[in-house]
Parts: sequence; structure tokens; C-alpha cells
Amino acid sequence: AAGGPQRAADSEPPRQIESRPASGSALRILIVDDHPALRSVLAGMLTPYAEIEVVGEAGDGAEAVNTALQLCPDVILMDVSMPHLNGIEATRRILTAMPETRIIGISLHETESMAQAMREAGAVDFFRKSEAASVLMDKILRLAKRSI
Repeated sequence: AAGGPQRAADSEPPRQIESRPASGSALRILIVDDHPALRSVLAGMLTPYAEIEVVGEAGDGAEAVNTALQLCPDVILMDVSMPHLNGIEATRRILTAMPETRIIGISLHETESMAQAMREAGAVDFFRKSEAASVLMDKILRLAKRSI
């Protein structure tokens, strides 16, 4: 694959991820949030990492379920509060069909009950949007290291 398994150099375009074959060792990630700007920021944070491949995005829970079933990501970053189907129910549905998928819940809400609800639905971890982006990156990179 172009660029190999190393971290992409700062001067290389983000396109490198798109050229990596889906069968490679990169951790395949689906980003789910009802705010397009946040999806874009998350994708931009992940793009420089050769061990991570953003395979898709979804804007609500129903779309997340359909997209996950089509793309079979390794990890899903799942917003909790979304229209049409919330992240808790979307997590349950995805994990029923694809139990090997790892889901990290993401929420603006600071309550522990929200984190607990996501964990009960099957999420492996939880990220509060008020936390530093580096905290989320650490969680994702830990999952990448376990997969590769």
C-alpha cells in the first residue's frame, strides 16, 4: 500500500488513507455524530495516523446502523444524543449483528448515567466532548495497538 504501515509524514496529503486497501492492518473507524462539523474535526484528527482508517460517517443512529452493517468497521465513535435513533439503541443494534465491533460512546452530557447507559449497551469506552481531544486519541490508539 502507498505509504506503508508507518505514520504518515506531515507533508503527505490525507489522501494516503484512501489509498490503503481495506484488507490492511489499519483500524477501520466509523464516525457517528449529528453535527457535521464535529465529524469533520474527528476525521481530521485521525487522518495523520497510518494505523487508523476512517471508513465512513453517519449523522444519526439509524444511518449508523445501516452504515456499520455495510462497512463493517472495527471501531465506531458513537454520539449518544442523535435524532431518529439515539446512540444507545444504535449501539445495541450494531452489537447484536456485529458483536466484535468496538464502540466508544461520545457525549456532551457530563452525567455518569449517560456513560453507564452506553456501557450497558455494549460500548467499550466513553468520551465526554468536554475532555481534551488527546484523551479520545489515546483511547483510539490503544484499540489500534490491540488490533494490529
